Order: sequence, then structure tokens, then C-alpha cells
Amino acid sequence: MTRGFARNEIHARSVTLETQDSADSTLLGKPRPQPAEMKSSHQRSLLSLSLHLALVVIQIVLLVVWQQGWEHRVVFSADHELFVARLVKGVLTPFITLYCALLVFVMQSLALRRDLYKRQLLTAMHDNADAWSGLGSAMVRLWQQWDVPASPIGVLSALTYLASILVLHTAFPGVAAPQFLLVNQSIPISTQSLPAFDLSGVDENDRQTFLNAAGQYAGASLSFLPFLTPSNTLGLHEATLYDVLGPNAGTGPVRVNATGFNISCGYIPDTAYNTTAQSINVSGTEYFLGITDTDVITTVGLTPESRSPISITFPSPAVFYTTIPVLDSNNNTAPWINLNGFGAQAVQVFRCSLGLVEQTVFVDAQSHNLTSDTPSIEKGTSTWVPFSGRLDDLSSAAFADGTSGFLDIWEGWYSVMPEAEAPPLLSAESTNVGLSVADMALLQQLQLYPFNTTLRSSVYLHEVENQLAKIVASMFWTLGHAPTTSASTSLPQPFNVSLLAGQAVVSGPMVQNRLDFNIISIVQCLVASLVLLALSLRFSCLGPREAHTTKTKIDSLDVLQSIWLYRDHPELAASLEQVQVPTDLNLRRAGMMRVQLIDGTAPMREMLKEFGEMSEDADVSLSETKYPPGKQERERRGSTWKSDLVLSLVSTILHSGLVLIHLILAVLCGMGLEHRITFSLSQQSFVAWLISTLATVFITIYTAGLLFLTQTLSIKHNLRKTQTLTVTHDTVAAWRGIGSALTSMFSHTPSLSAVVPVFMYLGGIFILHISSPGLLTVQTFNSTLPAPVQTQSIPNFAFSGYDSSSIEARLDPLHSPLLYARGTFFYLPFVNSSSPTLGLEGGTLYDVLSSPDPGSATSSGLGTAIVDSVQLNMTCGYFADPVVNSTPGKITILGLDYTPAYTDIGIISTLQYVPDANSVPANFSAENVTGSPFTSSALFYSTVPISDSAGNTGPLVDISGIQGLDGVAKIQIFGCSLSLVNGSVTVDSQSRLLSNEQAVQKDSSVWSPFQSTKAESKNAYDVLVNDWESWYIAMPDSNSPQIVDQADSEITFEDALAELVASMYWTLGHMPPIPGFAPASLEPNGPPLVEVSLLQRNAVLSSVNFEATLDANMSFIILGMVVSTVLFLLSLQFSVFRNPSRDEEVISGMGPLHIIWLYRNHPELEAELKQVINPTTAKLREAGMVPTRLAGLRAKHFIW
Repeated sequence: MTRGFARNEIHARSVTLETQDSADSTLLGKPRPQPAEMKSSHQRSLLSLSLHLALVVIQIVLLVVWQQGWEHRVVFSADHELFVARLVKGVLTPFITLYCALLVFVMQSLALRRDLYKRQLLTAMHDNADAWSGLGSAMVRLWQQWDVPASPIGVLSALTYLASILVLHTAFPGVAAPQFLLVNQSIPISTQSLPAFDLSGVDENDRQTFLNAAGQYAGASLSFLPFLTPSNTLGLHEATLYDVLGPNAGTGPVRVNATGFNISCGYIPDTAYNTTAQSINVSGTEYFLGITDTDVITTVGLTPESRSPISITFPSPAVFYTTIPVLDSNNNTAPWINLNGFGAQAVQVFRCSLGLVEQTVFVDAQSHNLTSDTPSIEKGTSTWVPFSGRLDDLSSAAFADGTSGFLDIWEGWYSVMPEAEAPPLLSAESTNVGLSVADMALLQQLQLYPFNTTLRSSVYLHEVENQLAKIVASMFWTLGHAPTTSASTSLPQPFNVSLLAGQAVVSGPMVQNRLDFNIISIVQCLVASLVLLALSLRFSCLGPREAHTTKTKIDSLDVLQSIWLYRDHPELAASLEQVQVPTDLNLRRAGMMRVQLIDGTAPMREMLKEFGEMSEDADVSLSETKYPPGKQERERRGSTWKSDLVLSLVSTILHSGLVLIHLILAVLCGMGLEHRITFSLSQQSFVAWLISTLATVFITIYTAGLLFLTQTLSIKHNLRKTQTLTVTHDTVAAWRGIGSALTSMFSHTPSLSAVVPVFMYLGGIFILHISSPGLLTVQTFNSTLPAPVQTQSIPNFAFSGYDSSSIEARLDPLHSPLLYARGTFFYLPFVNSSSPTLGLEGGTLYDVLSSPDPGSATSSGLGTAIVDSVQLNMTCGYFADPVVNSTPGKITILGLDYTPAYTDIGIISTLQYVPDANSVPANFSAENVTGSPFTSSALFYSTVPISDSAGNTGPLVDISGIQGLDGVAKIQIFGCSLSLVNGSVTVDSQSRLLSNEQAVQKDSSVWSPFQSTKAESKNAYDVLVNDWESWYIAMPDSNSPQIVDQADSEITFEDALAELVASMYWTLGHMPPIPGFAPASLEPNGPPLVEVSLLQRNAVLSSVNFEATLDANMSFIILGMVVSTVLFLLSLQFSVFRNPSRDEEVISGMGPLHIIWLYRNHPELEAELKQVINPTTAKLREAGMVPTRLAGLRAKHFIW
């Protein structure tokens, strides 16, 4: 082939292509084809600008959303954290991948059209086209500009654009990620408010039955009024009733509603004393006086009849009188009523009214105790005025609703207060006949006798009003909260008292997640988008005008298009430099000639220079080039095959390495080793962004290397194969992208077998781009940090002031430690009815955490602690040979005499010990002897059969011969021994209650002879075992047994007794004795006989600490491993291991210069290719259905 035109002629003209619409035009370009009907690129330019502008707008919107924090409104539960994290990655990654692919496709098309219409060096067109094929190719072509600077600006533009695409593709998946959020969520909960009537079952025609039942209920319930303490009266604080929170998971203070009670008293002017009846007449109603001794100063409510038993018409007014002057702030007294020598000389008579004050208070969400003082409603001044309320009987009062009616008849409730059965003094001189529990409370609060031995000459009216308000508030609390008691077996119906339901809002710690934007990723994406927009203007708006106005069917520079353009320019055959060895350097040097492949008006030189499209010396003659003949690279025999072998080895290593990476991740995920990498929540967003960025960058660069190697090997593989030129064209075109591969696969059936592997490979690369950023995600988790915390354990008893050798100390009840127990056991009904009770659960005593301090681990509301516990285990057994002595009415057991108190049906109680009268000192009566402390035995008897698991009842004792006993003829007599089972339980750090743990109960029992389990040592635990019977029999008598709901049918006597003894010990350790029950020391100013404290111990609190960790997605790992394996298998078909050949050309690409060289090296194609007038892809492919082998043994090694 001749060399064509002389080089000195090339400077004077440019090679142009003019297509003619001619029927006889051929692929050779003779005659030249007519101008083809081409599609304008205006729409593509507009599409490019729209896509790039939209991308910038998206980043600006994300920046605004981040600045306003609007993304934080997307909140979801912590259980969905992993799902949302993977969903975000699964949405953002495919979106940006497809978006970037569309941008690159549009820009490749615009860059190609620009190169086709631009008058430039052929090498520049080759470099530009190859640079747009991928980031790796762009970097290689930019490096090659150092040797042959054909198009540095064009290659740099492509490199910058693709690098910005890489930045966008890397950063965008990390724009959004879940963020841990520990919030105080507002949770509405129910509360218990004021007591009220339940009038649903009241018969309007029989209201009196209802009122009588109410009076009987009040008399029973108010028996507990003396035993109210701040520790057992949630909802009561002085003269205020506040709502009690229900169970909740909140922390911190909670605002609740409260009601303050305001008492205002006034004298009754129309009052006179009836000397004959010894009563007072109040507005026509006669009232009997109670205590009027001059040495006793008290206030008491008057009733039309005697106070006990309750047989009055309920409700009645409460009229007060006092024998001590009650002064107002002006030192005035109410009118005195002269008693004419009956008791006191005169009394003041007054009556009070109740007013309600609406309040709000703050309580702790977990302990339910007040955290702030209630607004004070105590009075500081007072003035005596006449009472202005009604004085008639309240029984006819209309009850409009349950709440106001319940509170309006407060005088009725007050008037049925039970008599004080446990006076504060046990001496014979102090009597309390007629004094109610409210009277005693009022005397105590006013510090009057007998609570204060220093007599007060007077009290102030506002003092009486303030203390009465507290008593009335306590009265209403007791009516609503105290356990129902009655002397009968049930309460009359239809009376019922309920607590009104209220509502409060608590702030509970809730672990949530919210969507969080990463500003670093947003800024990266915004900068990359602006760069892309700026670069897109160069190809959308600048350059040759014909590139945007002229239509062309050339939409790529693949094999057939490059051959068509070369054949349409016959001048190229004479102008191109000769190339013997087709290395990239030799081909690029030979292509340093200026061409314009599609005709059009060339841009002005000044405009090209202005936009950097050509330099001042760009238009030089090829004769002036620095690449004279003979300086071309020489072929080195065998180097090509060795190079291909290295490429194949590297490809195999990289593909297998990718499989190995996923395999390692699968092993790490299966073992959970990634969870060992932890970091603070403050770094969660940064680490999530860093992981996403590193994963995306790694897989992008890694797959780019895989793609470059596989594409190169595939091209070499196709050049060695004998196949149609169209198949080669389709295969090369398919490697341009997954879209091109998909188009070739579905549109070009002859090339299906060659294109499918390419599509599968590119599809696998696409899947890896999506799955890899989600291989590792950031997940929050709660770890536990151990922290020591103090606990209060079982009660510990000290008897430093007790002399056990003294017979007086042993037998005098006033100097007995058991008196202390009797005083505390008055609270036992409250303890049994209160649920839950800190430190007590069924028959288990567990250590109580110290009260949480603000800011401490125990105040966070998140954490648990394992504390020590003691399970009380009762084992009961019968006595084989009890001796029944019918004459003295005793039962002798183990040498001691006992007698049953009651033998009615359904009684389970303890036998009363009958001491020997000879052991009692002369100055003590036998009825005062209670037995020696801590040596008594609690022997039980039952008038109801108690069966074991086998149905056996054990021996029955015949007591029919004992005189004075009316009831059953036979009873069971047994004793019980206590043993302790040490263990541990888990408690919540905030509520300090058990964490969903139930008390252990027995599931079987067998009657057997009684065996004692008392221990020899005297540590705190052994004391519980040894002395429980002595404490047990010290319990005070109860005249009003507690009425409870029907017990569980599965409960056993041993379990019930264990729970009762556990409650007994809890009460001993936590409740002080009521006034008057503190045992007196034998010596003046001596140490107290009994000192009770709680053992102090330590526990380890496992406070919850929220941290973040890495979490591997096994689904994505398995997907990536499968895809990596497929890629590895696909890559093997292109390696030299499968297609060995040592006689190969050094051709390494399929750019325009490579294709032209291959075409010129195969002159037989000149005659075999069909005619193509209009170079559409379809017609070019039809013309290319010519079998050929472009490389290998048939290569002719022609030169240009």
C-alpha cells in the first residue's frame, strides 16, 4: 500500500468527510455517500443540562434539610435500625449508580459528537474516546500525554468528570444513615385520684341501706388511720391528696394533679347545756358529751348516740367541743358553754366546713414519691366567726355524683371514726374512753396531753384547722387506699368505694433511631455536582455549532463505525504514518494529523484558543513532527505472550481475592467478631459515613481494576477468535456499559453467545456496587458497665439494753423486746396489702438498692443489678403424742402447756402458751406474763383439714373433753420450722423492684413428724431462723380480720406462712413501732432495749451503656460471594490459560487507531464488506457479517 500524499501537503488541507445520498455509494466511500438523515443532539444537550442541574438542586435541597434538621423528624424504633440502614443504602446506592450511568452515557455521546465535528488530531480523537471509556483508561491516556501531547485538555476533562462521578458515587450512599437517639418520650399513663362512690348499684328508693353500709365500711377502714406513715401513704402529703402514678417506664419528675383540704371552723351560737340530761342542745338537737375531765384536754366530735358500736344513722354532722381555750389571732375565744359542774367548768362548741384547693405537684416516675413540696395551704392567722353551714342531719343530702358526694359528707366519715384501741400510754391512769383514732391524732399533732406532759394553756384556731385538714386528708386517703376490714365476713352491698382514674404524662427513656444527614457527604456531593455541571457545559453548549445542529447516525466509535469513517476518508490511507509494531505509542505518534471526520464549519481559531481547544503551534505540518521513521518501538518476541500471562495471573488473583474477601467476611459475621469493634455514639454518624465511603471507594477501584483486566483479556480473546466482524463489534460495544450490553443482547441475536458473558460480568459488577456499601453497617447496642452500689439487706437486731438474766426483764411486757415487735406489727396489714414492696416479694427477702442519686448510674432508668436474696422455706410436721388434759383444759406438747383460743370451723391459729405460775414474780399477775423472749414456740392448730399432696391429713387430736371450748371435736396440731435458701435476684436500677421474677413456691408436701431446724450460731441469718416463732406470737390481736379476695386454689399453708413470716421480718426492719410501744430501758437514761438496723451490703449494678458497633449483613455477604464466584468463572474464559497462543500482536485495545490498524492489516475486508450508504448501527452490523480473525497466526503485519 502506498504512503499517499506527501507530508508537506497535509498542513495545507484537512481531511473531510462529505456524505452523499447516492444509491451506488459503498463502504469504501466511492462515490461518497449523501448527507444522512441524522438526529439532532439538541435534546441530548438539554437532557444533559437538566440532569446536571437536577443533581445540583438535589444536593442543595439536602443541604437545606440538614441545616434545618428536618430529617430528624423521621423517627423509628431501635428494632428497625438495621432494616432502615440497609434500606437507605439499598435505595441511595442504586439511585446514584443508575443516575451516574445515565450522566456518563449522555456525556459520552456529547463528547463523541464534539470530536466527530471538531477539526483536531486523529490521536486526540483516539485519546478522548478511550478516556471516556473509564477512569482507568482516562488516567492511562493522561499519562501518555507526556510522550505525545495530543489532547491533554480533552483527556483531563474526561478524567475530571469521571473522577467527580466516582466521588459522587462514593459519597452519596453515605448522605443519610440511622442515628441512635435516647429520648424522653412523653407517655400518657393512668393515675389513681380522689376516692369516690360507685353509685352504679345504688337503689334510689333504698338509700339508707347504702348509707349504713358506707358507715360500716368507714368504721372498718379507718381502723388503720393510726398506722399511716409517709413510707406507706403514696398519694398523701400533709393536707394534700395527689394522684398516684400507675406502673410506667418513665424517669424523672412528673406533674400530677393534687387536691388540698382547707378546714374553716366557726362557733355555734345557738347552743345550751341541758343539766338534767347532761347534754348540750345544738340548734334543737341533743348531743351527749364524752370526756370532760378537767385534767384531760381534748376535742371530740359529738354524735346523737354512743360512738361504739356504730349504730347511728350515717352520715351525721361532726360537732366539736374543747375544754381548752382555742384562740384566734386576736386572742379571742368562741362563746363558752357553762356545764354547771359537770366535768369541766365550760366548753367551746364549734363546727367546721371543708374547702378544696386545686393544686399540681411533682412526683418521681418510679418511686411515686413527691419530689417537690406541695403549695402550702396552711393558715397563719384565724378569726372566730359563727358557723354558716347546715346543722341538720346529712342523711338526706343529695349525691349528685360519686366524687362531690363522697367529699361533701366528710363530717359523716369523721363521725364514725373507731375508738383508739392502741393508746399511746399503757398506764392505768391514762384512759381514752370515747376517744377516736382521729381524736388521738389531733391531740398528738397539737402536742397536748398525754403526748406532752407540759400542759398548754391554749391553742390557736388556725392550728386546729391546719391539723384537722391533715387528719381529714389522711381520712380520705385511708378510705380509698387502706385494705378493707370488717368485723363481719363481708361488707353490705351495694356499697363500693373506688379511686377516680386520672391521667398524667411521664417522660420515659426510649431508645429510638432517627434519620441523620452527613454534612461531609452532602458537601462532597455538592462540589462534585458543581464540577460535573461546569464540565457538562463544555460538551453541551460549547464546541462546533454543527455538533449541536447537524444530524448524524454515528453514535459511537466502535469497530464498525471506526471502519466506516476510515473507509469514507480515502485520504487517510495515504496520510497516516507507517506503523510496523502497533503499540499505543507508535499508533498515537502516527495519528498526529489533523482531521475532521464529519464535515461542518470549523470553529474559529480564536474561539478554539479561547476555550483551550488548540494551542498556537497546534496547526503544524506532520513533516515537522519529532517522530522520524526508525524511532518506533520494536517488537520483542515472546514479550506479548508473557504480558498476557501476567494479565491473566493478576486477573485470577484479583478475582479469587474478591471471593476470599467475602468468605472472610462470612466467617467473621458467623462468629460475630465484627461486634468487637465498638465506639461511642457521638462517633456513630462519622463511622457510618467512613465505612460507607471506604467500602464504596474500595469496591469501585477494585472492580475498575477487574474490569480493565477482563476487558483487555476479552479484547485479545476476541481478536484471536474467528468470528464475524459484527460479533467483534457487538462484544467490544457491550464492554462500554451494562446498558450497551443489554441492548446488544436483546437486539442482536447473532452475537448473543458472545454478549451474554459480558452482560453477566457487568451485571455482577453492578450488584457488587450496590451490595458492598451495605456489607458493614453501624448498629447501636447496649452494653453493661459494672458499678458497685450499696444495698440494704435483712434486719439485724441488737439488744444492748436487755438483761436476759433479769427475771423482771424476761417477764415484764413493758421491758420486753417483743413489745417493739408488737408495735411494728400494727403495720403488717398495710405491708401485706401494699404491692409492690421494696425488698419483699412473696416469701423472698431481697436486698434493696440505695436510693438513686441524680446523675448516678442508678438514676438513668436503664440498668439492672443482681442482689442477694433469702427465700424463706417453711416445713411443717405433726406432733405424734400430744397429751390432752381435760381438767385444766391444757394440751401438753414437749413438756409445755398450750390451749387453743377458738375452735370454730375454719380456724388456723397458734396455740396459746400457758406458763407455770410458780415462775412468775409475786408482783406480777399471770395474765401479764408473755413468756421468755426468743424461746417461745409457735405451735399451730387447725380446725379445717390440711392435707398433703397424697391427700393425708395427719394425726387428729381429740379436744372434745376440754371444758369451755365450743366448736369442732378434733383438731390438727403441728409445728413449723424455718430454713433459708440463699440466692440472688435481678432488680431494676430505677424502680429497685424485681425484674419479672416470681417467688418460688412448693409444688408438693408430705406430712411427717415435726423436726426443729434451729442453728447454733448467732449471725443475722441464724437469728431469723431461730427467733421467728418468738416474733410471730408477739403479733397484736385483731378484732377485725382482713377481708381479702378469694385466694389462689393452689396456695399451700407452708407457702402462705413463709410469705407471712417474710412480711413480718420486712416490717420489723422497715417500720418503727407505733407510739407507746417502744420498750423502756430498765435503767434511767440507759441504752434502748431494741435497736433494729438493716445490714449494709454491696451489689454490682450493671448499668446500661449505649454504644455503637459494626454489624455485618450476612445476606449481602452471601450475595457478594456468589457474584464474585460468577465473576471469577467468567474471567477464566478470557485468560491465556484457556486460550494459549505465543504468536500474538501487541495490540491491546480497540480504540479508533487500533481499529484502523487492524482494518489496514486485513486487506481482504476491503472486498468482503458490504455496501453501506447510511451508517446506521443496523446497516453497519449487517455489512459486518463477514467471518474474520483479526489477530493471531493469520495476521499479516502490514504497515501504515
